[in-house]
Amino acid sequence: MTKLSEIRLTKFGWFLTIGCLFPIVFFILAPFLLWGLLELNAIWEAKWTSFSFEKKTYWVDNVFGFMGVEEIAIENENTFTLFGASDSVSRDERHPIAMRTTDGGKNWKTTKDSINFRYSQFFHRGDSVFMVRYLDTKYRGEHPVYVSTGDYKKWEYFGNTEYSGLGYARVKQEDSSFEGKSFLLEKENMTDHIFEVDCQSSGKKYAQNDENWIICGYDKPSSSIHEVRILHKLNGEYKIHSSFPNKWHIFTTIGMNPRDFYVEDNLFVGLLKFQVGDAGVDCLHYLYYSTDGGKSWHNRKLPRFSEERLLVTEDKILILGLDEYSRKDRIYVSILTMPRPKR
Repeated sequence: MTKLSEIRLTKFGWFLTIGCLFPIVFFILAPFLLWGLLELNAIWEAKWTSFSFEKKTYWVDNVFGFMGVEEIAIENENTFTLFGASDSVSRDERHPIAMRTTDGGKNWKTTKDSINFRYSQFFHRGDSVFMVRYLDTKYRGEHPVYVSTGDYKKWEYFGNTEYSGLGYARVKQEDSSFEGKSFLLEKENMTDHIFEVDCQSSGKKYAQNDENWIICGYDKPSSSIHEVRILHKLNGEYKIHSSFPNKWHIFTTIGMNPRDFYVEDNLFVGLLKFQVGDAGVDCLHYLYYSTDGGKSWHNRKLPRFSEERLLVTEDKILILGLDEYSRKDRIYVSILTMPRPKR
């Protein structure tokens, strides 16, 4: 007859064995579990989209060169135009290309101009797109500037640059019928120190429809401050109107690069890209919006796009996002829409 003490000893032995094996099994499986979590996080960062959006996707031929799509013009919710340069073995033979859809992305038409250049920059301003044509690899000096409007099929000579750099160009216009004799074209001007007190990130964006508003990032690692700031111009000076912390992530977010920005009355809408980790390689893309003039903010997750632009209409928010790197000769076009938020 089995003694009670033996039964207890046998059960204790099983518990002891399982207790010893558990750390060993966990140690063996931990790398696989970690790899799985990292893989899920990478998919979430790159592809996850908030359920708030309706989504349409299209594949189009990539006719652009090594620089890819360099500018996007959105006229309405059905008409978009992509700008860039043709691909060529010889960089001296590159030409401007416009790829346009008028049916919301179902069909695209490509036009190529005969102008050739070694390098170029494209700037969307109002109803026009400007192209700075660099005759060599140097930014400094005078370079011809061309403008295209309407259906963007033709480029016309506009003037010369006084000076230019990566993401900006001061233009002297030949035809005084446009705006003024000289004006600045810019995207994300990293060399402008005017806002360095309030903006210390990798760029700033003026609001599409009102240059009295700017969105930018402020990052001060010494004090662990990483935040988004909205600046408003009053009496000729920009001051902080609103701010909120960078989007939280387990590996921390270290900086914000604004992609697009829109202001109308109390509605603020921004497309923001947050850099994750010390290397800043991984990125989180979000739509942020406020309906009370910047007092409170809401956000919606976006996929990781190579380029993205914003359109706000009377009843909806539209985001045109491009992924140029998933396939070598194709561009993945996403059109996301959600109802315009109300206060």
